[in-house]
Amino acid sequence: MNHAAENFDSLKTALEYCKKYLPRQGRLEDFIHHNTLHAFTDRPFDIAVCEAWALYDNIPYPKLHDYSQWMARGEIEKKDLLDIIEEEVPGILSKHFQIGSTRLLGTELIEILMSESAPFSSR
Repeated sequence: MNHAAENFDSLKTALEYCKKYLPRQGRLEDFIHHNTLHAFTDRPFDIAVCEAWALYDNIPYPKLHDYSQWMARGEIEKKDLLDIIEEEVPGILSKHFQIGSTRLLGTELIEILMSESAPFSSR
């Protein structure tokens, strides 16, 4: 086998390996789309999302601020969001959090985190 054929075979092998991790569509900048998870179907969903996040460098889940914007546009209702949060982490909304000298309820903390003035960057 000549050198060009060996290189071609090596490239073909590498592409076959990578193919399962490459999405069938172009990269989506702001979130991990379900198509990019096809290579991770043998894992639990949240683990697959985090592994895809590491591989593709996308945002795995919407930011809290996104939910605030969706509520402002009437696309979701605050009550529904709070019900889901309470379902996932029972008691979190009525729990008190001590942040510096300020004591906040879980609902108040969520309001702050979803606000425009949340203490973290947008990306």
